Amino acid sequence: MCVLCCVVLCWVQKKRHRQLRTILCGRCRSLSHGQMVTAVCGHGGYPGGKQFVSAEELREKLSHLCHEKVLIVKLVDIIDFNGSFLARIRDLAGANPIILVITKIDLLPKGTDLNCIGDWVVEATTKKKLNVISIHLTSSKPLVGIAGVISKIQKEKKVRDVYILGSANVGKSAFVNALLKII
Repeated sequence: MCVLCCVVLCWVQKKRHRQLRTILCGRCRSLSHGQMVTAVCGHGGYPGGKQFVSAEELREKLSHLCHEKVLIVKLVDIIDFNGSFLARIRDLAGANPIILVITKIDLLPKGTDLNCIGDWVVEATTKKKLNVISIHLTSSKPLVGIAGVISKIQKEKKVRDVYILGSANVGKSAFVNALLKII
């Protein structure tokens, strides 16, 4: 198939899925085209699939981060803080700065004191001995706190690459889509 045919076919598929004005990451693009995507074995996926990588393989692929100067945006689900905080994140991050983004605050009960939540997160994070430079309480759907994260990323990025890390179902795709809506 020629390049022009591929472009037209891609446009037709994006139109069919109402994604013409949507920027998709590689994973979402593959999913929208009915393709299997790589997933981490043992974390909600079928362990016998060919497209799955083990947690060790994923960790190995990201092991270079601790030796490079990067900015890490770490997403954690407020509803499952400890469960969604990646184990051994310090091994991956090294001394690199981390912007900690707490997601899904809209799911907290109404009237929750966000200052208390913020203090609790600071205390819990301090125990993990990470180089956290800022903490942001966010909700991607109503875009709460997203502008503050963008501002901090732009301030701290400098010439470094930015990596968005988070466990499964923490809201990485929703967060990236929220970033794209504001930028």
